[in-house]
Amino acid sequence: MGGLGTAIDCYELGFIFRGETTLVAFSETPAGQAEDCAFADILISPRSPVWLGCDSPRLVLDGDDFKCAGPLANWLSVGEIIVRNAAAGRGCRPWVGAAR
Repeated sequence: MGGLGTAIDCYELGFIFRGETTLVAFSETPAGQAEDCAFADILISPRSPVWLGCDSPRLVLDGDDFKCAGPLANWLSVGEIIVRNAAAGRGCRPWVGAAR
């Protein structure tokens, strides 16, 4: 795993990944969101929606996003955040079910 282990900090409300130029917060609860919203570049909260006043992060992914798009993959590049979802990869075809 190399130096990756030192870039992740866990705490009681979630965890934080510190990339070279990007800070990603994973919040399990609304209380974690309140703290992470102020400083995260990316806020991920898969269990609960993030309130509309959370404007600091460049990208917010919450439970509603996962319901609509299915699994999401994120790539961090210098100055860029790339997000891909399973629904887009499957396409809109009669034999493909909706994301759950």
